[in-house]
Amino acid sequence: MKWRSLKITVWIEFVAMLILAAVFFSVSWIPYSSNLEIQRKHLPTTCYVERTEVVGNEDIRAKGEDASMFWGLKVFFSFFDRNNATIYSNKIIRPTQFYREVKEVQEEWNAKESFPCSYHIGDSSSQLFYHYQGEWPDFSSILFLFLGGVFFVGGIQRFRKRIVLDSSELKALLEKEREQKPTRKNQWGTLIIVVVLFLFVGIVGYGLILDSQAEYVSHQCVIEQTVVSPWRADEFVVSVGYSYKWEGDTYYSSRLDLGFNGHVRFFEDRSEAEEFRDRYPKGKEVSCVVNRDRPGDSALEDSRT
Repeated sequence: MKWRSLKITVWIEFVAMLILAAVFFSVSWIPYSSNLEIQRKHLPTTCYVERTEVVGNEDIRAKGEDASMFWGLKVFFSFFDRNNATIYSNKIIRPTQFYREVKEVQEEWNAKESFPCSYHIGDSSSQLFYHYQGEWPDFSSILFLFLGGVFFVGGIQRFRKRIVLDSSELKALLEKEREQKPTRKNQWGTLIIVVVLFLFVGIVGYGLILDSQAEYVSHQCVIEQTVVSPWRADEFVVSVGYSYKWEGDTYYSSRLDLGFNGHVRFFEDRSEAEEFRDRYPKGKEVSCVVNRDRPGDSALEDSRT
């Protein structure tokens, strides 16, 4: 009876592996087919960067991007359509939750004069703009092909195991192994897993201890941007981006408080959100705290004290 259950299990594994392989092989085609669809409706061209602007959550939502992100980079660009007319458009690039990251992206885009892109054939003035995708295969297609191959090979192995299970000698050997006590090899495997787990917990705990003992010193920061955005029907979010210099280097951050590690502040009333925003107008120099050992770690307030 146990032997029959084992054979059924192997069959189920074999079928499941083949189904998963088929799914991943099919999914790997989607980026390619999407790229073909884009190329049928869009013409590749060269876009020229006009300027860039850091925007908040409200602009990100308006562009249909990820609404959970607080900062985004709006790139204003121009290009020539097939009638040689100059078209101006814009797009939000790589929305993120951290002001530091969006400033790094802005520096990258400010250094660009042009970039490959494509525009909609039917309406070049519309916002239906896409970065030029290039030819297949892209990274996602390769990844899905790899996963499909892994499951396909796994299915073949299960099929071979089903054939071998018909051997009466192997059946007797497996039944004998089931009755044996755990081997020393299995015991060593369990010990290694436990040691690795304790090491992981120790490293994480040590990092938390170091963070709690970090020495933060008072410093001068400059407010670069403060944004109020609707979050939900009855909630508003305020994001504050600021910069500071430390030993000749410029750093950016949006962390508001060391106490709860928050990069935004939520309010139920818009007037309260705007009142908080007015505390940090653009260009104002304010006192902040900076980690002496890791100057990239900072906050506007420290509610721990």
